[in-house]
Amino acid sequence: MTDGIATIVNDNNYKTNSDDEGLLDPLAWCGWSLMASPSLRLSKTDGNAQFGMIGLSDAGQSGLDLFWYPASKRRPEEKVERRLFKGLSKKAVDRATMVVTEIDNNSFRPLKSVDDTIKGITRCVGYAPLSGRVLEVIYKHEAQAQRHALVQTTSASLVDQATDEPQRWACYGCSFIAPTDLRLEKSILRLGDIELRLVEKTPSGRVRSSVTIRQVYPAGLALKRQSMHRWMAHLLADQQRDDRNRKTKLPKAVDCQPIKTRWGDGLAHRASRQGLLKIFQWFQPKHQLNYLIHDPLHNRLILLQVAQHADDLDSRMTALVEGLHWAAPNGAMGLSGHGI
Repeated sequence: MTDGIATIVNDNNYKTNSDDEGLLDPLAWCGWSLMASPSLRLSKTDGNAQFGMIGLSDAGQSGLDLFWYPASKRRPEEKVERRLFKGLSKKAVDRATMVVTEIDNNSFRPLKSVDDTIKGITRCVGYAPLSGRVLEVIYKHEAQAQRHALVQTTSASLVDQATDEPQRWACYGCSFIAPTDLRLEKSILRLGDIELRLVEKTPSGRVRSSVTIRQVYPAGLALKRQSMHRWMAHLLADQQRDDRNRKTKLPKAVDCQPIKTRWGDGLAHRASRQGLLKIFQWFQPKHQLNYLIHDPLHNRLILLQVAQHADDLDSRMTALVEGLHWAAPNGAMGLSGHGI
């Protein structure tokens, strides 16, 4: 598995389908999903499905950090409470007076929380038997009532995804379903521009296949700047610059075909990567299929990129298109399709 690299630029103007006051936004990352307040935005990410973390924060003092790692094979449930008190202030760690609360959540066995009034944090630790991981959540807010509200809205909605099922991803209004064999390699969250790249690697480090999704928002403004064909060439040029670092190249000519999808009209482009040196040809997938879709309903330009060595990309691209916006109320499955 590979480590994810993240560049985060907070953008509170990046609207999702549930940015209205009082509603919650879905967040799904590396096999975890939860519902969070729209005021909390991704501020940092690191790691992969085995070891990793994500941080959410708002403009004030509140926020939460999630950390996960593989559970030990011997009695993982018994170690949850011991981890629960790690990092608390010495004055607060008085087990005779501190109250440990067990949270009702079917994804964990168990999920417990304890409050540290001195540091102004609430810690939750749980063992998720489905994926065999331990999750630690730290809620931060000066007011104890606000911390408890964060615990109730997020901990109760936490869902663990099995590692052998298609993985659901959601952030900043971007949601899609990725194949089971892919893991996060890179995430870039910029103002109005989101990019996630997932890869499947062999033990030797060769990339067997990859999926990249990039969304440009708002689409109306983007299309005033340049046409769909120009955007396709622009986005592929960005990819080509990355490929130079990987010793591969794409053809300079961009020959696009019009397509129609459930989300809107778009363009398709096929490419065959060629190694600059023969020794590097096996390190990146040879065949690549690119879709650029204008999604007027969600006001986005969506670039989907599927690459693998076998020239059988259409079925994987079709599944990727169908799984777009699964977390949106009017999406492919809606929130009820994920149990959150």
